Amino acid sequence: RNAVPVAVAIGFAELDSEQVHQIKYNETIAQQKTALERNYEVIAGTAAEYESIYHLDLTTKICRRYAVSENLDDIRKMQDVHPENNIKQDIAAFAQNCVHPDYQKSIEEWCTVEFISNVLKDKTRWAKRFLRKFGDHYEWMEFVLMKSGEVDGKPSAATVGIRNVEKDVQEENRKQGDLEQALQMAQAASRAKTTFLNNVSHDIRTPMNAIIGYTGLAISHVDDTKQVKEYLTKIGQSSGHLLSLINDVLDMSRIESGKMNLNEKPENLSAIIRTLNDIVNADVLSKQLNFSVKSVDVNDETVVCDKLRLNQVLLNVVSNAIKYTPVGGSISLNVKEIAVTQTGYGCYEFRVKDNGMGMGEDFLKTIYDPFTRVNSSTISGIQGTGLGMSITKSIIDMMGGTIDISSKVNEGTEVTIVFNFKLNIN
Repeated sequence: RNAVPVAVAIGFAELDSEQVHQIKYNETIAQQKTALERNYEVIAGTAAEYESIYHLDLTTKICRRYAVSENLDDIRKMQDVHPENNIKQDIAAFAQNCVHPDYQKSIEEWCTVEFISNVLKDKTRWAKRFLRKFGDHYEWMEFVLMKSGEVDGKPSAATVGIRNVEKDVQEENRKQGDLEQALQMAQAASRAKTTFLNNVSHDIRTPMNAIIGYTGLAISHVDDTKQVKEYLTKIGQSSGHLLSLINDVLDMSRIESGKMNLNEKPENLSAIIRTLNDIVNADVLSKQLNFSVKSVDVNDETVVCDKLRLNQVLLNVVSNAIKYTPVGGSISLNVKEIAVTQTGYGCYEFRVKDNGMGMGEDFLKTIYDPFTRVNSSTISGIQGTGLGMSITKSIIDMMGGTIDISSKVNEGTEVTIVFNFKLNIN
């Protein structure tokens, strides 16, 4: 490094040819050492990603295998024991001993000068994956070619790197699996909504036809007070059913948009159960069902809750029991207070059991999915949107409760709902 400034100061004319040659030689060696040191720095920087790095001169077909380490001193030492070699022979041994049989020929082909020159002719990087053996298992690796020199528009040198991409592949597979699952869910939801539209169209048409029909009959019998009253009663029943269908659709829309809120205040559980009993009494009598309501160890009847939503949950479950229980069947609603350790709170279990048509295991897996019904109304004659249990589950989740359903076909269904309510203690 000191030779160059001296040469500049005194001029090359004052030196003989041997001295000039020596100065230029020293300068070249210094530049080569600097370039080599930079190469070592590059190797250290990529050591965390690549487990093997080669430099291939495509003109001389000479290859050098670089020892890979994140420590510069280790790299400087290890390069001395890795002389220039033939990459084809090196890779051939690697392929035979370490690579999955399906990729051995490919690896050997990728390392030929002809292949590398051709693939890097119009690109700066090329990569392919293969399986490498590690003990008794295989992991995904990536074989990378990078153009590192060019003469007259043609690649003159290439860097060959081999790196482990097993974690990348696993992550890609996980994401692919998530995408496929999301696609399947979207397709299932689309099919369910199509089925829902078919079912709800029929369900809405039925009460609408009744309303229109009985309205026409009422008009034609306007002078017959008794007959008109009967027609108006049936119109009211059909209107109520139509309204319940529309309310289900609106509730589901509010839940999906996150606009359903709870209005919690002190309420009396006994009053809620009595109201529920009054609402379903007409349906119970019409089907000649044995409906029993029982309270067990309920000491704290006044709780803080959303009365409307609690009533909606219980009404949905009891209404389903009434729908799917044949004439003369039995339904029970048991309310039980369970001991808790949290001061100021009470735990309440609502258990609805029937001996109706029941459900199979396959349907139970999808019972909370929107627009899902055990049978369409066109088949069973039982009307509904298929939104009831989805709405029920969403409300229970909002209220911090749990729901569990057990059922067997032709034996009946048991629904257990548990809530932790804050007690209204004065």
